[in-house]
Amino acid sequence: MRRFLMCALLSVACVAPLAAQKDAVKIPKRPKMDAAADTNDPKAYYDYGWLQRTPWDKSMDAFYWAYRLAPDVTDYLLAVEVALWQKQSPEWRSEYFDGAEFVVTSKEAKQIDSLLTFVYRMEPFAHLYGPCVLEEGVDQITDPMLAGVIYEGDGCYRQAAEKYGQVLAKNPKRYSLHLNRAQAFFYLQQYGNTITELNIVLDSMRARDQKKIQFYYQSKQFLEAMLGTAYARNGDMASAREAYGRALTEDLSFYSAHAQLSALALADGDIDQALQEIDQAVQLKPDLCVLRVQYGDILLRTEPPRFADAEVQYRKAIELEPYFAKPYYSLALSLEGQGKNAEALQNYRAYLTRVPRRQVKMQQSAQARIAKLEALAASKP
Repeated sequence: MRRFLMCALLSVACVAPLAAQKDAVKIPKRPKMDAAADTNDPKAYYDYGWLQRTPWDKSMDAFYWAYRLAPDVTDYLLAVEVALWQKQSPEWRSEYFDGAEFVVTSKEAKQIDSLLTFVYRMEPFAHLYGPCVLEEGVDQITDPMLAGVIYEGDGCYRQAAEKYGQVLAKNPKRYSLHLNRAQAFFYLQQYGNTITELNIVLDSMRARDQKKIQFYYQSKQFLEAMLGTAYARNGDMASAREAYGRALTEDLSFYSAHAQLSALALADGDIDQALQEIDQAVQLKPDLCVLRVQYGDILLRTEPPRFADAEVQYRKAIELEPYFAKPYYSLALSLEGQGKNAEALQNYRAYLTRVPRRQVKMQQSAQARIAKLEALAASKP
């Protein structure tokens, strides 16, 4: 997946999520899965898309619907990109690697690049996790660079980090490898090492004229966001906030940095700051469903809860993505808080028609609230 990350970091374009593109592109039909499959469950579509018998065009459709059902899971959108890439011929992919103009300017390449840019804006360490599956003979490769690339491609991040370390010991200025190694460490949950590697890259950027390191300069906001994420995972929230702040200095339109700062403020109990940051994010990206849901959730945590304002955000989230179950439940809560019990009932029921079967506790919660509201309505003369 490294080729994909480099492509995303180079890009400065921003793509709307799939739901927001539904008027501009043909919406694929939902794939027909086994009769027992839960058509409300994004994981069912995701798993279907990875079946060996599923052709890549159908996999792309399946991943698309997984994301429509759960737009808060970037893995599904990343899988769409993988399927789109795999659909292309080996010759096309080879030409893409070589930078052939007719390929890199094609509709398919633009789709790939814009999808990835959106994914990495939302989650800078996004990748499709899988078990380490060693290729036969890889341990016999004497070139540590080649071995590292193969290990990384196979999801064997410990071995990849070791091999990249051997290369960097001889040539520490290969900054792209420091980035590769940072990601490998992150996937291994070695966040301190991740921070060290990212700071090596960023220090090189700060020390040189930007024209000499144009590649890194263009992607600086992404690297700062990666650093912020690593600091947060390592428990250093102050440094995380500083890194996200620098990302915003690089790119004032970086809405996901505001969303991350909002989450950090909320974790600190600073509701006012959390609201300020998420409001900035929504202003920058008003068509993103998950930001609207995040905004509504914070509004429900104010004292007293701002039910009417939260209602506005959840209704907009549903307008943007009507297949996403979560905002129906949250909207019902905000309506119930305002005494709009009939509307709340409608939305709890709408939630139950969309929630996956495996989310038993949430189903039970919605059913209990429905029973409570029905009993309350029956008790009134």
